[in-house]
Amino acid sequence: MVQNNEARQKLYSKTREDLFARQMSNSENYDKAILTLSTGILGISMAFIKDVVPYESTRHIELIVLSWIFLGLAIMFTLSSFIISQKGIKKQLFFAEQYYLNKREEFCNKKNCFAIATDIINFVSGIFFLFAIILSIYFISINMMEETKMSEKNKIVRVPGGMTIPNLQVIDNDEVEKKGAPIPNLQPIVNTGETQENNDDISSSNLSSNSAESIDEE
Repeated sequence: MVQNNEARQKLYSKTREDLFARQMSNSENYDKAILTLSTGILGISMAFIKDVVPYESTRHIELIVLSWIFLGLAIMFTLSSFIISQKGIKKQLFFAEQYYLNKREEFCNKKNCFAIATDIINFVSGIFFLFAIILSIYFISINMMEETKMSEKNKIVRVPGGMTIPNLQVIDNDEVEKKGAPIPNLQPIVNTGETQENNDDISSSNLSSNSAESIDEE
Protein backbone atom coordinates (compact mmCIF):
# COMPACT_ATOMS: atom_id res chain seq x y z
CA MET A 1 0.00 0.00 0.00
CA VAL A 2 2.83 2.35 0.92
CA GLN A 3 4.72 1.47 -2.29
CA ASN A 4 1.58 2.09 -4.30
CA ASN A 5 1.17 5.54 -2.78
CA GLU A 6 4.83 6.36 -3.44
CA ALA A 7 4.48 5.27 -7.08
CA ARG A 8 1.39 7.37 -7.49
CA GLN A 9 3.18 10.36 -5.89
CA LYS A 10 6.14 9.97 -8.23
CA LEU A 11 3.88 9.78 -11.29
CA TYR A 12 1.95 12.78 -10.08
CA SER A 13 5.14 14.79 -9.53
CA LYS A 14 6.49 13.79 -12.94
CA THR A 15 3.23 14.68 -14.67
CA ARG A 16 3.06 17.96 -12.80
CA GLU A 17 6.61 18.91 -13.82
CA ASP A 18 5.85 18.05 -17.45
CA LEU A 19 2.67 20.11 -17.41
CA PHE A 20 4.48 23.05 -15.78
CA ALA A 21 7.17 22.88 -18.48
CA ARG A 22 4.55 22.81 -21.24
CA GLN A 23 2.68 25.67 -19.60
CA MET A 24 5.88 27.70 -19.40
CA SER A 25 6.68 26.99 -23.06
CA ASN A 26 3.16 27.93 -24.16
CA SER A 27 3.33 31.15 -22.17
CA GLU A 28 6.65 32.11 -23.78
CA ASN A 29 5.38 31.34 -27.29
CA TYR A 30 2.17 33.21 -26.57
CA ASP A 31 4.06 36.33 -25.53
CA LYS A 32 6.35 36.12 -28.56
CA ALA A 33 3.38 35.69 -30.89
CA ILE A 34 1.56 38.69 -29.42
CA LEU A 35 4.63 40.91 -29.77
CA THR A 36 5.55 39.74 -33.27
CA LEU A 37 2.06 39.88 -34.72
CA SER A 38 1.20 43.20 -33.08
CA THR A 39 4.27 44.97 -34.44
CA GLY A 40 3.80 43.29 -37.83
CA ILE A 41 0.17 44.31 -38.18
CA LEU A 42 1.02 47.82 -37.03
CA GLY A 43 3.62 48.12 -39.80
CA ILE A 44 1.32 46.61 -42.45
CA SER A 45 -1.54 48.97 -41.63
CA MET A 46 0.77 52.00 -41.86
CA ALA A 47 2.15 50.80 -45.20
CA PHE A 48 -1.41 50.25 -46.43
CA ILE A 49 -2.34 53.87 -45.76
CA LYS A 50 0.93 55.14 -47.23
CA ASP A 51 1.21 53.07 -50.42
CA VAL A 52 -2.15 51.42 -51.22
CA VAL A 53 -4.84 53.88 -50.19
CA PRO A 54 -3.69 57.48 -49.69
CA TYR A 55 -4.64 59.17 -46.46
CA GLU A 56 -6.79 61.74 -48.29
CA SER A 57 -9.11 59.07 -49.75
CA THR A 58 -9.35 56.73 -46.75
CA ARG A 59 -12.73 56.10 -45.14
CA HIS A 60 -13.39 55.54 -41.43
CA ILE A 61 -9.86 56.46 -40.39
CA GLU A 62 -11.00 56.21 -36.77
CA LEU A 63 -11.10 52.41 -37.12
CA ILE A 64 -7.41 52.08 -37.90
CA VAL A 65 -6.54 54.60 -35.18
CA LEU A 66 -8.49 52.55 -32.65
CA SER A 67 -6.78 49.42 -33.96
CA TRP A 68 -3.37 51.03 -33.38
CA ILE A 69 -4.40 51.88 -29.81
CA PHE A 70 -5.38 48.26 -29.14
CA LEU A 71 -2.14 47.02 -30.71
CA GLY A 72 -0.15 49.41 -28.54
CA LEU A 73 -1.98 48.22 -25.43
CA ALA A 74 -1.39 44.58 -26.38
CA ILE A 75 2.34 45.23 -26.74
CA MET A 76 2.49 47.15 -23.45
CA PHE A 77 0.59 44.45 -21.51
CA THR A 78 2.73 41.70 -23.00
CA LEU A 79 5.96 43.48 -22.06
CA SER A 80 4.68 44.18 -18.54
CA SER A 81 3.80 40.48 -18.17
CA PHE A 82 7.50 39.63 -18.45
CA ILE A 83 8.34 41.85 -15.48
CA ILE A 84 5.45 40.56 -13.36
CA SER A 85 6.24 36.98 -14.33
CA GLN A 86 9.82 37.35 -13.09
CA LYS A 87 8.56 38.60 -9.74
CA GLY A 88 6.11 35.73 -9.60
CA ILE A 89 8.91 33.19 -10.20
CA LYS A 90 11.01 34.71 -7.43
CA LYS A 91 8.10 34.58 -5.04
CA GLN A 92 7.30 30.97 -5.99
CA LEU A 93 10.92 30.02 -5.28
CA PHE A 94 10.57 31.60 -1.87
CA PHE A 95 7.44 29.50 -1.25
CA ALA A 96 9.31 26.35 -2.32
CA GLU A 97 12.21 27.14 -0.01
CA GLN A 98 9.91 27.65 2.95
CA TYR A 99 7.93 24.49 2.27
CA TYR A 100 10.69 22.02 1.34
CA LEU A 101 13.61 23.28 3.43
CA ASN A 102 11.94 24.93 6.40
CA LYS A 103 9.01 22.46 6.42
CA ARG A 104 6.38 25.16 6.68
CA GLU A 105 3.18 23.53 5.48
CA GLU A 106 1.27 26.78 5.01
CA PHE A 107 3.41 27.65 1.98
CA CYS A 108 2.41 24.48 0.10
CA ASN A 109 -0.79 25.85 -1.43
CA LYS A 110 -0.25 29.54 -0.82
CA LYS A 111 -1.42 31.70 -3.71
CA ASN A 112 1.09 33.71 -5.68
CA CYS A 113 -0.48 37.07 -6.55
CA PHE A 114 2.13 37.78 -9.24
CA ALA A 115 1.33 34.49 -10.99
CA ILE A 116 -2.37 35.39 -10.97
CA ALA A 117 -1.59 38.89 -12.31
CA THR A 118 0.56 37.39 -15.09
CA ASP A 119 -2.30 35.17 -16.24
CA ILE A 120 -4.75 38.09 -16.22
CA ILE A 121 -2.39 40.40 -18.11
CA ASN A 122 -1.73 37.74 -20.76
CA PHE A 123 -5.45 37.20 -21.21
CA VAL A 124 -6.16 40.94 -21.51
CA SER A 125 -3.34 41.44 -24.01
CA GLY A 126 -4.86 38.68 -26.14
CA ILE A 127 -8.26 40.43 -26.04
CA PHE A 128 -6.68 43.73 -27.12
CA PHE A 129 -4.87 41.96 -29.94
CA LEU A 130 -8.10 40.29 -31.10
CA PHE A 131 -9.95 43.63 -31.20
CA ALA A 132 -7.08 45.19 -33.14
CA ILE A 133 -7.18 42.39 -35.71
CA ILE A 134 -10.94 42.76 -36.21
CA LEU A 135 -10.74 46.54 -36.63
CA SER A 136 -7.77 46.32 -39.03
CA ILE A 137 -9.48 43.74 -41.23
CA TYR A 138 -12.70 45.77 -41.30
CA PHE A 139 -10.84 48.98 -42.15
CA ILE A 140 -8.79 47.37 -44.94
CA SER A 141 -11.86 45.64 -46.39
CA ILE A 142 -13.87 48.87 -46.59
CA ASN A 143 -11.09 50.85 -48.24
CA MET A 144 -10.12 48.05 -50.64
CA MET A 145 -13.72 47.80 -51.87
CA GLU A 146 -13.87 51.57 -52.30
CA GLU A 147 -10.56 51.58 -54.18
CA THR A 148 -11.83 48.79 -56.45
CA LYS A 149 -14.98 50.77 -57.27
CA MET A 150 -12.92 53.84 -58.12
CA SER A 151 -10.63 51.80 -60.37
CA GLU A 152 -13.59 50.31 -62.25
CA LYS A 153 -15.02 53.78 -62.83
CA ASN A 154 -11.72 55.00 -64.22
CA LYS A 155 -11.54 52.03 -66.61
CA ILE A 156 -14.82 52.93 -68.38
CA VAL A 157 -13.99 53.92 -71.98
CA ARG A 158 -15.76 57.02 -73.17
CA VAL A 159 -16.56 56.88 -76.92
CA PRO A 160 -16.32 60.34 -78.47
CA GLY A 161 -19.41 61.58 -80.30
CA GLY A 162 -19.62 62.45 -84.01
CA MET A 163 -18.16 65.65 -85.37
CA THR A 164 -20.49 68.63 -85.22
CA ILE A 165 -21.89 69.81 -88.55
CA PRO A 166 -21.41 73.56 -89.08
CA ASN A 167 -24.32 75.74 -90.17
CA LEU A 168 -24.40 77.32 -93.65
CA GLN A 169 -23.13 80.88 -93.77
CA VAL A 170 -25.71 83.46 -94.82
CA ILE A 171 -24.76 85.33 -98.06
CA ASP A 172 -25.50 89.06 -98.27
CA ASN A 173 -27.05 89.88 -101.70
CA ASP A 174 -25.85 93.48 -101.65
CA GLU A 175 -22.31 92.34 -101.05
CA VAL A 176 -22.55 89.88 -103.98
CA GLU A 177 -23.71 92.66 -106.32
CA LYS A 178 -20.84 94.90 -105.26
CA LYS A 179 -18.27 92.23 -105.76
CA GLY A 180 -19.62 90.82 -109.10
CA ALA A 181 -17.78 91.67 -112.40
CA PRO A 182 -19.57 94.26 -114.68
CA ILE A 183 -21.14 92.85 -117.85
CA PRO A 184 -20.14 94.86 -121.07
CA ASN A 185 -22.74 96.01 -123.61
CA LEU A 186 -22.84 94.45 -127.06
CA GLN A 187 -20.96 96.40 -129.78
CA PRO A 188 -23.14 97.16 -132.90
CA ILE A 189 -21.99 95.68 -136.24
CA VAL A 190 -21.62 98.16 -139.23
CA ASN A 191 -23.03 97.02 -142.67
CA THR A 192 -20.43 95.93 -145.31
CA GLY A 193 -21.75 98.14 -148.13
CA GLU A 194 -21.54 101.35 -146.19
CA THR A 195 -18.12 100.40 -145.01
CA GLN A 196 -16.90 99.93 -148.62
CA GLU A 197 -18.27 103.32 -149.77
CA ASN A 198 -16.60 105.02 -146.89
CA ASN A 199 -13.34 103.38 -147.74
CA ASP A 200 -13.62 104.53 -151.44
CA ASP A 201 -14.32 108.13 -150.36
CA ILE A 202 -11.32 108.02 -148.07
CA SER A 203 -9.09 106.72 -150.91
CA SER A 204 -10.32 109.42 -153.42
CA SER A 205 -9.65 112.20 -150.96
CA ASN A 206 -6.20 110.87 -150.32
CA LEU A 207 -5.42 110.77 -154.06
CA SER A 208 -6.67 114.34 -154.57
CA SER A 209 -4.54 115.65 -151.80
CA ASN A 210 -1.47 113.89 -153.16
CA SER A 211 -2.00 115.34 -156.69
CA ALA A 212 -2.32 118.87 -155.35
CA GLU A 213 0.86 118.55 -153.41
CA SER A 214 2.80 117.36 -156.45
CA ILE A 215 1.52 120.32 -158.63
CA ASP A 216 2.59 122.80 -156.02
CA GLU A 217 6.04 121.39 -155.93
CA GLU A 218 6.52 121.88 -159.70
